[in-house]
Amino acid sequence: MPALDGLSMHVRQGRGAGPIGTGPELDMSVSRRMIATGAAALLLTATAASAAEPPMTEGEDWIRLRAGSLVRAGDTVEAARIKLMRLHAKADVDGGGVSKSDHALQEKLWASDRRARHMLDWLRWDLDGDATVTRRELDAYFGQKARQPLRSHGVELPPTDAQVETVLKTLVAKGLKADADGNGEITYAEAMAAAKAERGKQSHRRRSESPPLSLDADGDGVLTKAEFAAAVDRVLAQMDTSGDGLFSAQEMRAHAKLASKLRRAAHAARRARREAARFRTDAEGCGLPRAPDGATIVLMGAGKGKALSTVGLGGDDAVVSVADAWIATGKEPLYVVVAAREAMIWRFSGSVDRIAALVASSNTPDAGAAPRIGVLGVARDRVHVVPRSDCLGAFSEPGSSRAKRLEGALSQFLGRPVDVIVGRYAVSSVSLPNGFFDTQSAYANVVDAPTDGESAPVWQEVKRAYPGGLVRLDAKAVVSRAPAAAYGVLPQQAGIAQLLDEGALTVIGRSQVISLGKTHVLPGRGDQIVVPNGLRPKVWQRPDKFRIKSKIRFPAGLSGTHRVRFVLGRDVPRPEGDPGHSCVTDEATGKPLYRMPGC
Repeated sequence: MPALDGLSMHVRQGRGAGPIGTGPELDMSVSRRMIATGAAALLLTATAASAAEPPMTEGEDWIRLRAGSLVRAGDTVEAARIKLMRLHAKADVDGGGVSKSDHALQEKLWASDRRARHMLDWLRWDLDGDATVTRRELDAYFGQKARQPLRSHGVELPPTDAQVETVLKTLVAKGLKADADGNGEITYAEAMAAAKAERGKQSHRRRSESPPLSLDADGDGVLTKAEFAAAVDRVLAQMDTSGDGLFSAQEMRAHAKLASKLRRAAHAARRARREAARFRTDAEGCGLPRAPDGATIVLMGAGKGKALSTVGLGGDDAVVSVADAWIATGKEPLYVVVAAREAMIWRFSGSVDRIAALVASSNTPDAGAAPRIGVLGVARDRVHVVPRSDCLGAFSEPGSSRAKRLEGALSQFLGRPVDVIVGRYAVSSVSLPNGFFDTQSAYANVVDAPTDGESAPVWQEVKRAYPGGLVRLDAKAVVSRAPAAAYGVLPQQAGIAQLLDEGALTVIGRSQVISLGKTHVLPGRGDQIVVPNGLRPKVWQRPDKFRIKSKIRFPAGLSGTHRVRFVLGRDVPRPEGDPGHSCVTDEATGKPLYRMPGC
């Protein structure tokens, strides 16, 4: 393989060290499904055993997990049986076997214990015993703790006055969380209300300590000692593979692997249930509309668009990309959910009248926590932009765990399965509801970039990062909760090029870039690139160092591969905005203005 200038970096076709831009993706990621996802299905999938493992039931899995923590190598089967049977005795609170009444009574006992511990704290804080805790009493109670020496790596240091004040404020503020009316005093009623509110935080861990009633063999609602013992004997017999009545180290290692699998499955199932419950609550709080009868439900995930927007969402401090969605002709109405990771504006065209409801979300918030997501081409009364960026998750691969969790939660909320789930990280154009991605068609309303002059190479950088180019949009037509307005300074290299055209910047440095097909590599000093057979490298110069000649605002998104170097000219005011990962040096002093790695 030919080498370039003695550099030492290996690059495979399509991938490289330090890429500054890649070409369009060619694969299609879409799946159609009519499956209602639930926690039970997830648990069954996650705990699917190999042919060599014993068949599992929910109750016996519970015993297997407890055996993994109670039984040790060298224990006899009888000793292990005694340990496990104690669990039944502990759970049988009112006698006569474990039943729902035992679970309910145990919940009350746990809640009472938790309330008592919280109320004990309140009693300790009440220094004068008048049944009211004041801020002054909290200051006095926590003062000694705030003044304790700071310990680090075996060294004790007295805290400074500022540190004492910070710790004390934190402790007092934590204590005053129970002050419901905010008057600086905690009454008995407020302390009790706060203690009751804490009761459910460990409810799952507590409930998992009781044997599941699925072990009730005769189905009478009571798990007797004999029924539990029979299940324990079955599990222990499966663990004692040698049948010698003694658990060897090898047998316990095998059981530990099985128990680990069960714990992971149980954790996944609990997480799925929590997320489904949270989604149902959030869906109500975020006002998701219901799907009309007969509608095809489409869930679309994306990371970003392949074009850059001239319109920002929520200010100039975030990069907003653009993607197109074309609605195919059809009779069924569509209920479309767009879940994006980054700030995006979606342009819809085609048979948009088919869209009965469009839910739009982005995980990138503006300063007010509104999602930076916008929609064009769909009637405003049919668009529902969620009020918060955490209302929905985001995904880019339909088969990913994130996609499956969101799909399952959405199915539960709507009361029916999602019909089409489609996703891709970088989207130029997608056809819905069939989910075909078009990587060939050009964006409409693309801004013509200069082909000569000082900014031309930087505009080419924009084209490499965003193959769709810079798209001109009408801010007034964008449906969004985040304020939509034309950028004052465009993001990333588009903003650099804009400032060059305006004369606020000038190029004072360049770096060598090597292009291998659609992959562009910015080699470091001493690196060597080995070129795959069949590729002809292109070497070109990338402007990446600029003198700031007048007051500017930093373009958004100057991080990662978009970082550059700036030199702030003499007597020029410090720029507004965030330099990202870019180095900014003061020409007068030669020192960096910001603490950035590598500056």
